Amino acid sequence: MAFQSSLGKQGVEGAVLTAALLDYSNATTLRREMLDAIANKDKTKLGGDDIIWPAINEDGSPCSKPIKKPRGLFVTDEPSEREDLESGGDDMRKYWDFIKAKYSSPSFDASMAQQISLLPKHWTVVTINVTDDKTALIVSRQRPDHPPVIFCLPLDRRGREGDDEEQFSYDDALEEFTSIIETSDRITHEGVNIEGNKKAIADWWSERTALDQRMRELLDNIEFCWLGVFKTALAVPNVHGPDTLSLLRSRLDKAFKRSGIGSDKASARPKLDKGLLDCFSSISPKCRDEELEDLAYFILDLYQLHGTSIALSDVDIDTLVVDIRNALEEHTLKTVPRPSQMEDHHMFLVLDKNAQRIPWESIPVLRGRSVSRIPSISFLVDRIQLARHRQGLPFVSPDSKSEIQQVDRISVDPKRVRYVLNPKGDLKHTEKQFGPWLKRMKKEAGWSGTIGTVPTEEEMARSLSRSDLFM
Repeated sequence: MAFQSSLGKQGVEGAVLTAALLDYSNATTLRREMLDAIANKDKTKLGGDDIIWPAINEDGSPCSKPIKKPRGLFVTDEPSEREDLESGGDDMRKYWDFIKAKYSSPSFDASMAQQISLLPKHWTVVTINVTDDKTALIVSRQRPDHPPVIFCLPLDRRGREGDDEEQFSYDDALEEFTSIIETSDRITHEGVNIEGNKKAIADWWSERTALDQRMRELLDNIEFCWLGVFKTALAVPNVHGPDTLSLLRSRLDKAFKRSGIGSDKASARPKLDKGLLDCFSSISPKCRDEELEDLAYFILDLYQLHGTSIALSDVDIDTLVVDIRNALEEHTLKTVPRPSQMEDHHMFLVLDKNAQRIPWESIPVLRGRSVSRIPSISFLVDRIQLARHRQGLPFVSPDSKSEIQQVDRISVDPKRVRYVLNPKGDLKHTEKQFGPWLKRMKKEAGWSGTIGTVPTEEEMARSLSRSDLFM
C-alpha cells in the first residue's frame, strides 16, 4: 500500500481502508463476545430467562415487568449485569445501546476506517499481522491526521538481498522463546531450595544471567532480522517543521541520483508520500548498514514500480548505502529547527493470533516506553466514547482539540486498589520485598488483596470490577 500510494494508484483512501481491514480482522471474536456481554446486561422478560414464558401486551409488545431478584442462602452482594447496565440511569443504557448498534452490523462499515481520527493526537496504533504461511509480517501504523503506512516485510528478505547468513524464521523465534520460558520456570522453582548453599546460588545466578542474554539476543534478532529499518514504524513520531519532510525527500532523491538511479526529470521520479517520509524521518544516521540496505531496496522497488528500469545486479549497494547515510547525516545536521519527539506519546499494539506470543514490548525500539496491547482500534474507541459520554460530550468527537484532550486522562482513587502477590508461593524474595509494604498500605489506605495464595474466581472478578487499580 505504501507503494501504491506513492504511485498515486490507490491514493490515501486505499491505504486507510486496508489498515482498517487489518485491524478489523483481528477482533472478530471479540465483537461477538461484546454483543453477548451486552445481551447479558440487557436481559428483558423476552430474553432474560428461557424457563419462564415471556409476558406480552395485547399488541404483542414485551411486557415491561420488573425482574425479581432471587432470594436465598447463596445470594451474594455482587452487582449483577443488569445493575451495571442501570447504574447511572439512562446514561449507561444509551452508551450500551450505542455500542450494540455499532457491533451489530453484519459487515464492515466504511466509517470504521475513520475511527483513528477519534483518538488523541499523541497516540499511535500499530497493527502487526503474521501471514498464514509464517513467512512475512504485515505492519501498519496509524495516527490521527496522518496517512497510514503499511509494509509487507518478508522474514527471509536478507537472503533475497544476497546475504549468506542463516535466516531467522518465525518458528525459530517461537522455539527459542518457548525454550527460554521453560528454562526460566525450571530455575525459578529450583531457586526455592538453594538458600544457604553458596555454590548453588552462584550457579543459579550464572544460569539466570545466561538466560537474560539469550532473551536479549532473541529480541535483538526479532527487531533486526524481521523489522530492520522499518522498525521506525514503532518509533516515537517526530514533530516536524513545515519543510522538514520535503527536504528529506530531496536529499534521498539526490542520494539515488548520485548512484545513477532515476531520471533528471522530476515528473519521472517517484515521490515518497508524507506517511513514508514521516516514518523514515526517525532513521538514525548511525544505524547498521543492513538497515540502510533495507531502505535502499525498498526505494529501488519503488523506482521500478514507477516505470524506471533498474538492473539490480549493476547497482553498487555499498556505495548507495554510503550515499543514503550521508543524506541522513546532512538532514540531521542542517534541519532547523531540529525535529523533536512527540511528548506524552503512547503506543498501542494490535496483534493477530500469530503475533501475540512475541514479546514486542521488549524489543529495543519499544523497550522502556509506554506501550499497551489492545484487541482492535474499536476497543480503544469504545473507551474514548465512554469517557466522553460520562463527561456529557457526544459519542463522536467534533473537530475540537480541547474536547479530545479531556478524555485522555483517567482519575484513580488511591483507596480503590487490589493486589495479588506471589500466588504460587514460589517467589519468596519478591514476597519478602513487597509483602510488608502491601500490608502497611492495606492498613493505612484500605487496600485489599492476597499474598501467597491463589485468588478465587470470585475474588478476581471483584478485583477487576470494583478496583481502580489492580496489581
